[in-house]
Amino acid sequence: MPDFFIVGGQRCGTTSLYYYLNQHPLIFLPSIKELHYYSQNSIPSYLSQITNKQDYLSLYNTSNSNFKGDASTSYLMDMECPELIKNDYPNSKIIICLRNPIERSYSAYLAQFRSNRTNLDFDDIIKIDVNFSTGDEQKSLNLLTSNYFDPVSKYIEIFKRENVKIIFTEEFGESPLTILSDILLFLNIKQPFKEIDLQQKNKFKWPKNKLYKLILNNSLIRHSIISKIIPSFIRHFIFSKLTIKTKPKMKKESRIYLKNKYSDDVKKLSNLLDITSPWKDFN
Repeated sequence: MPDFFIVGGQRCGTTSLYYYLNQHPLIFLPSIKELHYYSQNSIPSYLSQITNKQDYLSLYNTSNSNFKGDASTSYLMDMECPELIKNDYPNSKIIICLRNPIERSYSAYLAQFRSNRTNLDFDDIIKIDVNFSTGDEQKSLNLLTSNYFDPVSKYIEIFKRENVKIIFTEEFGESPLTILSDILLFLNIKQPFKEIDLQQKNKFKWPKNKLYKLILNNSLIRHSIISKIIPSFIRHFIFSKLTIKTKPKMKKESRIYLKNKYSDDVKKLSNLLDITSPWKDFN
């Protein structure tokens, strides 16, 4: 059964964290990231990976590890998840990754625009009030997922502060080994990593033009046809040529708008954690 939960947030480096921790000899994470088992009532049905307890537990029966985890970013914003997890695993450790809310919102937008889940401009979509459970694809950027105070305070209330580890994405990116060592200490794992591949996962990629965007988002082309006739290393090379790694810049006006939108929440979060905000936009 799980001993710890990486509960989010979305677009905050959880994929890299999942990949890094899974390389530790004493840690087991299921091959499926984003199980969404405890949040299945608050997410679109097509995202639900595991819907019953027997299937959930079967993912862990194959491992003898003493440190088993569940990494599902939807657990952060679902306010019922802390109690659901606590009821099943009262001694669990909780890991939360938090990113500058302005950058997190923009990253979420770019990911959705790239995958054709929204056609709205960022300047327009940030001014739309959306509800976490609407499921509206055009509005699913969901700026509420950048308001961290309520969900973080809920986890701290349910699990107590000493059992909740807060990681700031920016610090994680700058010093991954230091953060990973802190996490091992938090999980009471005394054995360090023997070796680790720190290659960043889920890197930003942007189609060079509309045709390339169509190809990259067509699962039939990518997975059914090409995968049968072209070796994987050649496929990765081809798709790397269809994309660029330069992120489109956010307009200054949008950054100011979001700074005003999130400033109160960031202030409350800083007070809750008794820290100075780690994000320069809010200092």
